[in-house]
Amino acid sequence: MIGQKYKITVYVELPESPVNEEIGMFMLCVRLSDKFGYLVSSSCRPSRLRYMSQLYRAVHTLFMVPFYLTGFSAEKQLIQLEMYTDFEEDQLHPVTDIYFEMLNHDIQIYSANINIFANLGGLRYLMFHWPIVSACLGIGSTFLFVFFVFSMSWRHIYDSEVYRSEPNDILARTAIEQLDEFDSEDKSEISDDLSKKEFIPYSFSSSSPMIPEP
Repeated sequence: MIGQKYKITVYVELPESPVNEEIGMFMLCVRLSDKFGYLVSSSCRPSRLRYMSQLYRAVHTLFMVPFYLTGFSAEKQLIQLEMYTDFEEDQLHPVTDIYFEMLNHDIQIYSANINIFANLGGLRYLMFHWPIVSACLGIGSTFLFVFFVFSMSWRHIYDSEVYRSEPNDILARTAIEQLDEFDSEDKSEISDDLSKKEFIPYSFSSSSPMIPEP
């Protein structure tokens, strides 16, 4: 991947043989090239078997004899060499081939592995090392964003409906107020007419209470 930095590490299994002990220091190289054979980069690191004294070797061998006999272990050492710490691929010459080379041809090797680790950072580091946590955070943030958009849309639709219904409410309130004003004016006019109207007095007798006297 262009722009991504990688860490390249080599793991070599060496037998604890007299030949390897006599060789001592050896040089290990890694060459990176593109599909056309162009050498993009190369790196070499020195190494050797870890030193063990005769007493330590005797005690260690005595303790590990059951595992050696059953095949669960062997007299070997795993050498780890970090060839690149921050290797960044060239855009013009992307790496397609990796060559592993031991400069000493007499050394004895059980196996060799090259591991390439991406130096991730930020969100990619979180997604790679904590996938469950990053998945929960991603899904939760997505639902939160969708809920926010839905609430804003609902608020916009509700406000538009209220705005449309406001003129009708205003007209209804205006009509009611006008009717109230008309009713109050009619009542005031009726009361004024009743106060100004003159009544003819009548006198009633005891014998004929309902017939007025001449």
